[in-house]
Amino acid sequence: MKFVFLNPLLLLGICIDAERLIISTTYEAEDAGLTPTTHPQCRAWMLWWKTQHAVVDLTVDDFDLLAYRRQWVLIGNKHEAIKYHVPVELFQNFTEVDVNFENVCRFHPRVLRIASLSAANKYRLNTEVLCRRETTQTAESSSGSPHDGTVPEIEIKESPEEVVYVNDTESNANGHFGLDDRLFGNHESIAIYVSKLCDGENKADEPEDLQYFAGISIYSKSCMMCMYEQNEVSKTILRKR
Repeated sequence: MKFVFLNPLLLLGICIDAERLIISTTYEAEDAGLTPTTHPQCRAWMLWWKTQHAVVDLTVDDFDLLAYRRQWVLIGNKHEAIKYHVPVELFQNFTEVDVNFENVCRFHPRVLRIASLSAANKYRLNTEVLCRRETTQTAESSSGSPHDGTVPEIEIKESPEEVVYVNDTESNANGHFGLDDRLFGNHESIAIYVSKLCDGENKADEPEDLQYFAGISIYSKSCMMCMYEQNEVSKTILRKR
């Protein structure tokens, strides 16, 4: 017997509107009990994206998988839920489940990590405002300790990284971070690593694709390029094995 544990926030949504569950991001799919990294629809989408950037020798199974691929499905009963590998337990609380598989299978991380200048530039983060605020706070903190001419004892220890979390478009606007608002349609939160961006020591940070995909490096180039694609690119001629 398979047990599916739903996220508490998802259950809160059930109490508010128990008609249709909309799943349009990777983290929403995870909260609903799906496993995007191994889901057949995501395997189909990853194969499809791969064929858009190279000529691929496809097996009969590959063609069957591509035929199974769906951009979006509206599931109205348990039979359809089984067909599309969606937990049937969801129908204990919802009458319909709306899944945007194309976007779910982008593997957007729940929390987008911005910890290098290349990532900051990619997502339009206003580092000038961010680092000016950091400098001001540091100066105010330093001025709060009177100097009496003696040399104080200094306890040397590794301080934790300063991270600012931006959770929605309103916080983005109020903080003047300048982030692209469309990011909040794919991520629950954005983590800005202030110390890495403002102290000039971010050269040793991990590559941007690992920051974005949180360690998942499958077809990372094509997935990063297609973050805001609205239409599929033209099909590549496929050679059947």
